[in-house]
Amino acid sequence: MISLCVGKNVTPPQMSASVRVNLNALCDEAMVQSIKLFPNCKTLIGIGRYAEDRIKRVCKKYQLNYEIGYLMHPSPRNPTANREWSDLATKCLHDFGLLGHPSVDHVKRDLFNP
Repeated sequence: MISLCVGKNVTPPQMSASVRVNLNALCDEAMVQSIKLFPNCKTLIGIGRYAEDRIKRVCKKYQLNYEIGYLMHPSPRNPTANREWSDLATKCLHDFGLLGHPSVDHVKRDLFNP
C-alpha cells in the first residue's frame, strides 16, 4: 500500500500495471534481502493475502524454501480481522509453532502491549 501526499491510500489493484510491476520488483528484492537477515528463519507469514502471495512468488522465483503462513490483515475493509486481531495473530503464531520461541516472544509482547 502506498500513501499519496494527499493522505489517500493506494492499494496495488488501484495502480497501473507498469507501476505495480516496477514496485513489486523493488519490494521483492527488499524482501529477499530482509529474509537473508534471518538465516535461521524457517517460516514466513504474510499479513494479508497480497503479502502472502508476494512471499510465495518471491520464494518460487529465488528458490527459497520456507513454510509460508497467512494472517488476516487488519484494515477498515476487513471488519472481521479488526475484531480481536491480537487473538487471531496469537492463534496464527501458535499454529505455526512460533509461540514460545525466544525471537517471537518479544515481538508478541511489543505488538500486543504497546
